[in-house]
Amino acid sequence: MLTIRSVGLNASARTLLVFHDLDTIANITVAGHPTAGVNNQFRQYVYNVTNMHMLASPSESDSNITVAFESAYFYGLIVTSLPGTEVSLISDFGYASFRQYERKIQFDFGWDWGPAFVSAGIFRPAYLVMLSETSLEISKLGQTALVPPDQTADWLVNVTLGVRSVLPSFNLTTEIAIPKLDISSGPIAGVPQRWYPRDLGTPTLYNFTITLALGDEFGMFLDSTSFQLQSGFRTIELAQTAYLHEEIDLRGITPGDQWHFVINGRAFYTKGTNIIPFDLFYPRITTEKVRWVLESTVLSGQNMLRVWGGGIYQPSDELTGSEMIFSDATYPLNEFLLNVRRINKHPSNVQWAGGNEIENIVIGVNDTYANGTHYLDEDFLHDITYQEQSSVAYTDCFTMNGNKTPGYIYGNTERYNYNASQAFNYSTYPVASFHSMPSFYTWEEALLEPEDYLFNSTVVMSRYHHPPAGSLTWPNLNAPQGQGQMTMAVEPWLPMPGTFDSNQIFAQWCWSTQAPRENLGALVWQLNEIWQAPSWAAIEYSGRWKVLNYGMASIYSPMIVYPFWTSSNETLDIMVTNDRWYTMNGTALLTWYDWAGNQLETMMHEFSMPSLNNTVLMSMQGFDMILPEGAHIEGRTAIIESYYTPTSLANAELIDPEIDMIAGDSLTFTLSAKGGVAAYAWLDHPSGKSYIIDPISSTLHKPALSMIRDPDRADFVVRSVWNDIHV
Repeated sequence: MLTIRSVGLNASARTLLVFHDLDTIANITVAGHPTAGVNNQFRQYVYNVTNMHMLASPSESDSNITVAFESAYFYGLIVTSLPGTEVSLISDFGYASFRQYERKIQFDFGWDWGPAFVSAGIFRPAYLVMLSETSLEISKLGQTALVPPDQTADWLVNVTLGVRSVLPSFNLTTEIAIPKLDISSGPIAGVPQRWYPRDLGTPTLYNFTITLALGDEFGMFLDSTSFQLQSGFRTIELAQTAYLHEEIDLRGITPGDQWHFVINGRAFYTKGTNIIPFDLFYPRITTEKVRWVLESTVLSGQNMLRVWGGGIYQPSDELTGSEMIFSDATYPLNEFLLNVRRINKHPSNVQWAGGNEIENIVIGVNDTYANGTHYLDEDFLHDITYQEQSSVAYTDCFTMNGNKTPGYIYGNTERYNYNASQAFNYSTYPVASFHSMPSFYTWEEALLEPEDYLFNSTVVMSRYHHPPAGSLTWPNLNAPQGQGQMTMAVEPWLPMPGTFDSNQIFAQWCWSTQAPRENLGALVWQLNEIWQAPSWAAIEYSGRWKVLNYGMASIYSPMIVYPFWTSSNETLDIMVTNDRWYTMNGTALLTWYDWAGNQLETMMHEFSMPSLNNTVLMSMQGFDMILPEGAHIEGRTAIIESYYTPTSLANAELIDPEIDMIAGDSLTFTLSAKGGVAAYAWLDHPSGKSYIIDPISSTLHKPALSMIRDPDRADFVVRSVWNDIHV
């Protein structure tokens, strides 16, 4: 319930009541007067409460704005029981089959990585305002999402204002000022600095001052209002044209269509993750937590975030591809007020997608729905997006099949492969990694009793939603299948945890399921967690980094030297990839060690790597292996370490590494292995502490991001694969 004081509200006030997010089914009453009923969590609702009788109760004592919520669950049951309602043909995750009939955050009804808590309430502030619906788009003259921009053309700044007024508007004029460029509603005389992703240049933003003036029918000035926002000058393209025959012959690539992003006329590698909601309950999300996760993406080398379409529209200034919030459901064509205008001003938004993986899902019901895949994404959302803006590409969903002609490569790729035996069979790529347990310390935030600290305990299994239950059954009867997938992912590659202490075994399983895997895709699923549970996340609910996030800091380096092992013919290829816009000339040092840490052989290889390219540095057949260590490039230095073992660590004759840790100043640690090679050594920190630590130097990057100041060095723990089977 909101209370409005009568101070400042008078008969001449022009007042609009604005709700940004109401979750979800509610009736609004102002000063005792029924005002509206709402049923869409993603809409902004604006009501004219200018007249005094709307702010004065008949009893002269009620000055409240009352929002009364209904149960979204029971509302869904009622709506889907009406005559003519189509039954969903898509299987459930954990909820009844009506979520597509409610414009509500989809994960509230459960997902394969989160519980079903059907929340209700006001989770963003309400305001009394007079101006809304502002859009600012910067593009090149003549640019559209389907036509590559002319980089020499003039810049076009297009401002759209949605004005709501209680008086008729006769003459509206708009003035745009960019103080830094000394511009006020005229041609851009100078050359503004372009906006670039963080790893390719400077993300330059300019302050825009927009003034709206109101005049009467005679041209006399009546009133004006001004506001500021930030935006940047850049062009962004989603290149989807076919490769030319000359390119195919020259570069030896497979015939097909391109699918990559082009910033300011230059192609670049997208390196990032998929972001999901930060919490089950939106009001618990803090600015500090959001900033923590975003800083973590920067430190792990990412330059793009994909906003998953099952949560809420995010206020982001990072480089993003944003899905419409329809996720994996076939929604009927109702009226939707989308967030295109609000997000449009951000130079960081590079793609609009109608949904998540909906193309693959709808194909299964293509013969049942009369209009097939043209249900919502290909027509309705497509048209709305291009009505509001023209420079950012729209696709029906984020992962597309496209042309399936044999031998012809089309679009992007998303593939699920839970066969652990194929994890290092690179001929099957692209392959994602496995889901994993959160750390022992994160489990401490959710587990209460000693018996909970078991790999298959009731509490642990109750938080396991992969595969989904398909109903609200608790605990998930399918959880053992997902838990088994994690177990089978560990068995072929790592020693099976096994000590006599139950807590030690639980901690060993938590660590083993997180062990490093090479992820070669562009956008890894997923960045963050929504609660303490097994998931694919790189960052735990508490903010702690999993091994994956440290691995991405290496994988997403500007230059990568990495091994490809083909087990079928025992061939090892050493690959080099360069994602910079200049040629890299360097030297790779390849060294072979035994498990005792003895250096057996060293080789050096010179290489020259063109921009945005990769090549085979060397190829060997048999079990001889040389390990790359680093490279030095043209006055710039790029250091990358990658590891390869010719046999599974589960079968390796590991030696106790006898790791010694010496704590220095400024949270700097020196690790040394006196006994032998420490396979995948890991420096961890206890519960309540979330630090961002460089995986190479083990140095805290930003003390300001630490949740606890000046921690005790003795609280830090170091472990390796050896600890899977030893205390």
